[in-house]
Amino acid sequence: QLGGGISFVPAKNWLISLSASREKKEGTGVIGGALASNSDQAVVGNTVTGLLPEPIDYTTDKFDIKLGFADKKVQWELGYNMSLFDDNQDSLTWDNFQPGPDMPDVGRLALPPDNQFHQASLTAAYQVADTTRLTTLVSAGVMLQDDDFQPYRVGASTAALPENSLDGKVYVYSARLGMTAR
Repeated sequence: QLGGGISFVPAKNWLISLSASREKKEGTGVIGGALASNSDQAVVGNTVTGLLPEPIDYTTDKFDIKLGFADKKVQWELGYNMSLFDDNQDSLTWDNFQPGPDMPDVGRLALPPDNQFHQASLTAAYQVADTTRLTTLVSAGVMLQDDDFQPYRVGASTAALPENSLDGKVYVYSARLGMTAR
């Protein structure tokens, strides 16, 4: 993992900061896989499972930028962060390790898909009195994932699938208001 950042004060009470990091992982993990009978996949006894070596080869890039202001009564920070996940392995394919009648010769399962996360946020605080403080946080984000689906079977095309990818979008909103007094 490699990362860094910089902060600077362009004027009194103002702060701008930028940071970035990259994490690269390579190696082998462990994942479970299953093969079901071609004739009756609903029969539990016709499913063969096993632990498989999972190829790990992905990169995660993160970026943050913030603009902030602070004086004795008011503090606020506007921020944007982004995370990009890129998996260089789409799927894991393996030979049937327990061959038998009416069992597929090869198994496959999808590995984590490429995805993105973007978020904008605003945090603020106001000193109402010496013993009372008001705080707030508002943020909005979106998670995106549009990797192609894997076909139903090894060696098949994705033409029979109703869609080529999830084209997933998940919106995340958060708001918090707080007050402390003593």
